[in-house]
Amino acid sequence: MKWNQVGKRVVFSSIAAAIALAICPNPAAADTLNLGTAGQFSVFGINGGTVNINDSNPDTSIITGNVGIGPGESATLNKVTIAGNLLIDSTAGSVTYGSQFNITGTIQTGVNLSGAATDAITRSAFYAALPVPAGHALGVLGDNDSRSLTGNGGTNVYSITSLNYNSDFLDLTGTATDVFIFNVAGTFMWSQSDVILHGISANQVLFNFLGADPVSGDSVEINKSDTDFSGIVLGVNRSIRYHNDAHFVGNIIGKNITIDSGASLTGVTVPVGTPGEVPLPSTAWAGLGLMGVLGASQLRRPRHA
Repeated sequence: MKWNQVGKRVVFSSIAAAIALAICPNPAAADTLNLGTAGQFSVFGINGGTVNINDSNPDTSIITGNVGIGPGESATLNKVTIAGNLLIDSTAGSVTYGSQFNITGTIQTGVNLSGAATDAITRSAFYAALPVPAGHALGVLGDNDSRSLTGNGGTNVYSITSLNYNSDFLDLTGTATDVFIFNVAGTFMWSQSDVILHGISANQVLFNFLGADPVSGDSVEINKSDTDFSGIVLGVNRSIRYHNDAHFVGNIIGKNITIDSGASLTGVTVPVGTPGEVPLPSTAWAGLGLMGVLGASQLRRPRHA
């Protein structure tokens, strides 16, 4: 049998359809944040840093959700209640418990959290590489630089050079299919300021911090009792501090994490997905699907002698 044009079209169509289905099996769920197995943690320390949760009062300072002490991390836990489980990697360093440390779930030692740590690193790199559309480079945001942003119904990518908010706001409007991703290159100082959400939830907002700390000490800081913060803070090589009794709905994943001075945090559920799977935005699904349609359409063309 000859290798004719019909045969080539059949192969093209089959390959295109297979790629589309394999990479993005559920197009309706494509525009959701996916942190892999790192998404199970409200607080997760990775990359050999430290987790220091030394709060004010275990009755009022509460971390709701699971806390993970990842590979090579050490931790100090005191004057706080973890309303969830504490998972400690088998290669973690010392974990010190203060006399006022409480937990409602279980302490699990010797756990392998290397996969979850790798997922966090992989997801951070993936989101950092997404293109920034025209008009979405926000640059340096300082005092009185509040922003109101409306989603496009899919993945909304913004870049921030650095941020220093004091009594400001970030107002986000979207739907269940929107995801907001803020890739932050420099420092991020958030004080007495609000993330205001309309039509979306905290697990649809990601603050992704790029590279190592650009300054000595904490390069990401969220604080003050008047603060209302919503979103996932992901800084796989950053030092992150959250303090004072602000209202924080979201997760913190980083190398060095400090939570103190009366701070409480309510974690959110993030889609876990398949380990190693990297989500694509709906535009990628549309392009791959179009390849399959075009390939299939070739099969319906009659052959001419």
